[in-house]
Amino acid sequence: MLETYLPQATARGARLIPECHAVQIVTQRDRAVSVRAELADGRAIEVRAGTVVVACGTIGSSVLLLKSGIRRNVGSRFSCNVATPVLARFAQRLDAFESLQMTAFVDARDFLLESTFNPPMTFAAILPGWFEKHFDRMRAYDRFASAGVVLGTAANGQVKRCGLLRDLLGPVDFRLAPADLETLKRGIALLAELHFAAGAEAAFPGTFVDHEMSAARFAPGGRIDRAAIERHVAEIVHRPEDLTLNTAHPQGGNPMSDRPDLGVVDSAFRVHGFANLFVCDASVFPTSIGINPQLTIMALADYAWRHCIAA
Repeated sequence: MLETYLPQATARGARLIPECHAVQIVTQRDRAVSVRAELADGRAIEVRAGTVVVACGTIGSSVLLLKSGIRRNVGSRFSCNVATPVLARFAQRLDAFESLQMTAFVDARDFLLESTFNPPMTFAAILPGWFEKHFDRMRAYDRFASAGVVLGTAANGQVKRCGLLRDLLGPVDFRLAPADLETLKRGIALLAELHFAAGAEAAFPGTFVDHEMSAARFAPGGRIDRAAIERHVAEIVHRPEDLTLNTAHPQGGNPMSDRPDLGVVDSAFRVHGFANLFVCDASVFPTSIGINPQLTIMALADYAWRHCIAA
């Protein structure tokens, strides 16, 4: 954006206002007439516009609409991409830290297996174990490989409508669905199996309690015991809190549907009930797409501008 769209926009006469926080869209009947904002130095400004396009992200766009009195379905169908790591220690040096962080993935239809590797401090945070055991494992940093199970969650979350609750307890109500947890468990088992197939001497699911999986037990003589791996994962993971989970790529909040009772925007990105108010970002996704949504968002923006907003 900094190297393409923004320079191109300014070259064509667009005016950018940095360090400016939009706080409310002012509406009159079925039209948005202006946007009230605050500058970093505390000054308030109001920008009048014939068309208003909201692109503040899943949480920001939802909150801005809520603050503007637009509430029907706003904040609904929140989802995200959730990942949990499975690390593997090998007998030989790999020096994985010298490679690109993400280089390969396996599409298992309802989840992804994605290669990744982290710098020492971040790696230490996800490596199971405590005190001397953790220290000894970190000394083998150059012999580790790392990958993660990634899935797009069910759209069962909600951006909170109460500003006080957002400030006190965070902006989103979300809990991993039981079906999503089962999918993660299948991914963990498959990823451990792949590590053993590559010759790992031990695999480490991203569990809060240390559960080292040795090749001697789960792949004796190089023969992988898939059933034993799956049973072990089922025994050690019972709830989301048992796993190291990280989330990224929030989606939903202002889902797209041509039915006003189900969505916030229609298929032309227009907010239901308004003639000139649009939303175009990941908040219009009705479900998670399960991968990094950057290119999808950019494609949506290009399509929306050419075929909906400019028209």
